[in-house]
Amino acid sequence: MVSLTIVVLLAAILARLQTARVQLQRRQREAERYQAIADERLRIARDMHDLVGHGLNTIAVQSGAARLALYSGDPATVRRALGAVEEASRGALAEMRQMLGVLRLGEADAAPAPGLDRLEALAEHARAAGHEVMVYCTGPLEAVPAAAGLTAYRVLQEALTNSIRHAVGAPIAITLHASDGNLTVEVSDEGTGGATADTARPSYGLLGLRERIAAAGGTLEAGPRDDVPGWRVAAQLPLGEGTTP
Repeated sequence: MVSLTIVVLLAAILARLQTARVQLQRRQREAERYQAIADERLRIARDMHDLVGHGLNTIAVQSGAARLALYSGDPATVRRALGAVEEASRGALAEMRQMLGVLRLGEADAAPAPGLDRLEALAEHARAAGHEVMVYCTGPLEAVPAAAGLTAYRVLQEALTNSIRHAVGAPIAITLHASDGNLTVEVSDEGTGGATADTARPSYGLLGLRERIAAAGGTLEAGPRDDVPGWRVAAQLPLGEGTTP
């Protein structure tokens, strides 16, 4: 009788332990699911910030340039500025539709994510805003994976947006170099410099870039230049194998 009681108690204890383990596993899965949702929302928030900030800033700068050119009787500049506004708004709308498709359907549409193939378009936006933009590319950039290309695109987008906003008309240099499994992305301008100009640079966008690049295993440097007045943003992104020239 005593042995039977012990067996029943042990069976009850084992059943409770099993139930507790199942409940713990269920809670862990729920926590992982909520964390994945939070991470995805944060990623979308970063993308929306980059997209809206870059698009609206370009539209604001170009519409202001069109207004001034209209008052001064310069129709060529008006047409060029309005063309840049149209291009920026169309590009922003296309990317926004793609992001909304992810939110509504849970999957991306057929349109590819932006990458280094849009480098020249970003440079043209800055040129249309009155900047002289020099682009230097070395290494097998065509071998850069899509995920790293998207991150690099966001770095370029944010850095150029800040240069357009805070270093009006200043020359901008863009440098891309892929080798030894790493991608280097650098954007530097020759703005007015000084503490006032430097501290005016937006912090939220750069904070989002740091988090994005850290999640990709890379590093980001951003701050005043040492050689001349201006600002410099430099990112290092790991690429893995297949990018060594």
